[in-house]
This record gives sequence, structure tokens and C-alpha cells, in this order.
Amino acid sequence: MEAPTDIAAQLAVYREETEARCARLKRTDTIKGLFINCYLRAWEAQGGRSLVDRCLAALGEAAVHDLYGYPYASLLRMGLVGAEALAARAGGVAPFLRQTGRQATAGYLGSPLGKAFLALLPQRPRSIIGLMPWAIRTTFTFGERVMRFDGPTHGVFSCRFDYSPAEANAGAVEAALLAAGAKAAAVAIERFDLFNFDLLVRWEE
Repeated sequence: MEAPTDIAAQLAVYREETEARCARLKRTDTIKGLFINCYLRAWEAQGGRSLVDRCLAALGEAAVHDLYGYPYASLLRMGLVGAEALAARAGGVAPFLRQTGRQATAGYLGSPLGKAFLALLPQRPRSIIGLMPWAIRTTFTFGERVMRFDGPTHGVFSCRFDYSPAEANAGAVEAALLAAGAKAAAVAIERFDLFNFDLLVRWEE
């Protein structure tokens, strides 16, 4: 089924998808505050402090501490608040999610922790994309991800039982490739259902 072109209809679908994802998540499925703050900074740059305050209200917190773990479902609900404010400006819910994933990942990789992670790797796109499944496993307790290379600069990043939006994952992969020196990155999405999808990855060196 094709995605609706009307922003209000897209948001209605995204609300349903968010609730379906949250229903699968356990309270123990968490994400570090550092990553939430990367999302918040990305949204603040476009929507201002008032949007951050609304997101924090959805989280039920006055502030987010980098080293604390927060329920991943809360981040998904914050993402819905962000989409309601910014999707029209981005050109739709899917472009908003991809842009958010790209900006938040770039923000993380630009942080001291992210820079330390990059310093441990050969500065080649293939190296960083090959280690992304491992890096994600250290962050999320849900899902299975495997990177399969089909050539020197392309492959398939498989995501199974993944409760994060496919578009946000695609943006994150794009940002990681560019941070590792790729001159261009293209990530297409092949969906099987809401929780299972492949990212078809290509880049130029």
C-alpha cells in the first residue's frame, strides 16, 4: 500500500505505527540519554526550545541525563511529537524520520564518545557499516541486525524484530557512512512488515 500524500493522513498512520511499536516494547528496552539528547538537539534546531519542552513532557522528565537509560517507547512517543511539529516542513513523515536519524547520528558521532568510537576504526565506510550491528546491540536490547556485503561499496543491512522506524535507521546509516569518508551514500528501504525490513546500502569512495 502506498503511503498517503496528505501530511495529516501520514501522521495518523505514524501514530498507529508508534502505538504498535510501543506495544511490543518492554520496560527494560531502553536507550541511553546521550542518544535522546542528540535527537532533542536535532529537533531544537528546527522547532526551538518549545518543541524540546513538549518532547520532554512526553518523556515525563525535566531533563535528560546522558548516562541514564530511558524506555525506548518514550523516545518513540517523543518522535511522534517531533513529527507533528516538523513533518510538514520536512516534506512528510518519512523525510522527517530519515532526516532525524541522520542528524541524531551525526550529532552522536561528533560527540567525544562518538569521536572515540570512530578513532578505533579504520576510516573506511566499509569498516564502520560492518560494525554497526555490533554497535547497535550495545545500545538496544531488541532486534537482530546483520550487514551483508554484495560488493566493495554496496550491501544489505538486514533489520529483524526492529521496533525503530525504518526511515530513521536509513538516515543513521547514511550519516555513519558519510562520517567515515564516503563521498555519497544512498540507502533504500525494502519492507516486509512494520518490524522487519532491509536497508539496501550503496556509497562512493
